[in-house]
Amino acid sequence: YGFFPNRNHMSNWLAMGGMAAAGSALADARRREWLWSGLSVLSISGIMLCLSANTSRGGLSIFFLGLLAWSVALSWRGPDRRIGVAMLALVILGATSLLFFGGKSLDRFKSPEKSSTVRAAIEDSPSSSSPEKTAPPASDEPSADFRFRIFFDTLNLIQATPLLGTGPGNFSYLFPPFRERTLGVQSRALHPESDVLWFTAEYGLPALLLGMIGTLALFRQAAPGHNREGWVTRSAAAAGVFAFLLHGFADVPGHRIGTVWLAVTLRSLSFGVAGAGLLWLVGLTFQKPWPVSVAVERAQAEIVGGWRTMELEKSLALSEQALTWMPLEENLHFLRGKNLLFFENSDEEAAAEFHLQSLLEPYRISVLIDQASAWAEWYPEDPSRALDTLQAALDLAEKLPADSDRIPRVLNGISQVCRINPALRLGATNLLEKRPELLALWLSQAKAE
Repeated sequence: YGFFPNRNHMSNWLAMGGMAAAGSALADARRREWLWSGLSVLSISGIMLCLSANTSRGGLSIFFLGLLAWSVALSWRGPDRRIGVAMLALVILGATSLLFFGGKSLDRFKSPEKSSTVRAAIEDSPSSSSPEKTAPPASDEPSADFRFRIFFDTLNLIQATPLLGTGPGNFSYLFPPFRERTLGVQSRALHPESDVLWFTAEYGLPALLLGMIGTLALFRQAAPGHNREGWVTRSAAAAGVFAFLLHGFADVPGHRIGTVWLAVTLRSLSFGVAGAGLLWLVGLTFQKPWPVSVAVERAQAEIVGGWRTMELEKSLALSEQALTWMPLEENLHFLRGKNLLFFENSDEEAAAEFHLQSLLEPYRISVLIDQASAWAEWYPEDPSRALDTLQAALDLAEKLPADSDRIPRVLNGISQVCRINPALRLGATNLLEKRPELLALWLSQAKAE
């Protein structure tokens, strides 16, 4: 719904805009500019309609919580407390109307729908060399349950690096070894489903504390009654920023540039610090961006393209250069390892690259299946390489939760490898002999094929 790939981000954007519109409506009404105030009220009505149609619980929650916080602030610190009381009554009326006429939105509050547990991992994920890397699991479960589980796993990472964090942009690379409760989710976790936890994991607890102190100081500056001029719109914009930050406790609106820019704009309107705005302008003007992530994505596509055109030396050099940009990107280690298999006497070096990839992603079956496929296709003279990797995949599957899709995933992977190199079928059968139930499933699957 909307121009964001995720409905929660769209609702976050709408909620912030709705609070800014509420401030404009009240400011125009105080100046008796009824036409402009009426247009703002119409925009609020349209935003509420869109929020209801979008069925995002997060967007509706932060919209009414933001308005509630603003109304309380107006009642407590505003020059005319009657305005705050009236706003509070309107917020309660709007929430009550939603309660009775909310439709699908209300149904989601009453009975949360089941959604894919790998949303955090597969949304916005870059294309990789294997479609298996981002395949969703066969079974779904309530997303709220997955959120809590990934929250606790993220706390394990924060506990390991509490002071300085992992460094900006390193969460997705350093999080996999700390997965305990989310082992059954066989896809890459790009974020921990919480901007607050994400910031803490990458920057550390002291940075979070400083950020909270600075945020409270800025909110105090934008409080109703603190500014003689424009206090209505400033406080409403601050409420929009508050809603954005509040949403960040249970979701990741901060990783979408569209929502971030709106939050920054509202922050500028609410706090009115000209000097800080000038510093932002100078920084954006003279600081050259370094789009490393974009360069790495392009490099991965060019590496695979080089294999098709047999420009192997160029692809190998590009993979090595990309690893200097992002040494913790596991797929780059896989691409370099597979590239090395095109050359003679490079199997040990390729095995070392595959080992590094497995260390960076220790709980994904697809990583081992991709490696086994590479051995089967480009190093058929030594079947032990592919079979040992398949053995590692079977061992990993036994460690994963029983309610995950580990069995079909590993059996499909074995079939994939055997299709690449049919000579491995006997060895794969021997691997499964110790697991009769898996052997029966695999043989029935192979017979069907």
